[in-house]
Amino acid sequence: MEPVAAQGGNTTDTPTMAASARTGTMLLSYLDNTYRPNYRQYSPFGSPQSGSSQDITGWQTVSAVFLSVVFGDIFAILTALNGYVYYKRAFSG
Repeated sequence: MEPVAAQGGNTTDTPTMAASARTGTMLLSYLDNTYRPNYRQYSPFGSPQSGSSQDITGWQTVSAVFLSVVFGDIFAILTALNGYVYYKRAFSG
């Protein structure tokens, strides 16, 4: 069993993860201390492929971002501070 390694960034929620059905690429989602979603991509073998990046939409939420897989694409679904539900393609693979 491999040791647990910190992945960087502080979170205010429970992180979520989804994997592309086409490539096996995984996407991790978490909220930073400004309540903005952040994402980090991993290979099918669990190796980080990039650093964390903040969602470019500027949306904020106090709820965990739900990740859903549709074929090979991963969509982020969140409830914004205004109470509306938004979604966007977060990964296309």
